[in-house]
Amino acid sequence: MEPTDSCPSDQSLPFGQVSLALARAIAAGDLAAAERCFGPDACLITPDATAVSGLAGISPILAQLIDAGTVIEVETGSLVRAGELALASERLHFRSRGAPYRQTFAANTVLRRQGGDWRVAIAAPWGWGG
Repeated sequence: MEPTDSCPSDQSLPFGQVSLALARAIAAGDLAAAERCFGPDACLITPDATAVSGLAGISPILAQLIDAGTVIEVETGSLVRAGELALASERLHFRSRGAPYRQTFAANTVLRRQGGDWRVAIAAPWGWGG
């Protein structure tokens, strides 16, 4: 698939498309496209369960993933939509340049429709909770 420069605007919210757009942007090394997948007040839960809010905090984490040559494979799971919000549960398989193994996480994402596009409001790509 070709890298995308925006997140899906399809009102039916094709399942997994936001995560796929983000994964493609990271694999392509396109920080600006990765940032566009997040809303301006988004929250990203890091592997150590730290909540990082806003693009100013999230952007350096995205840059680290890009610098590490991270490839993310998205395995769709379930989706519940309520108006302008959606909750997605997926399995993400992370691989980095030079790493002989991959790590798999049960990811949770809250999406919000903003200006006709679906964007990440809360992302826990490395899992969340106990």
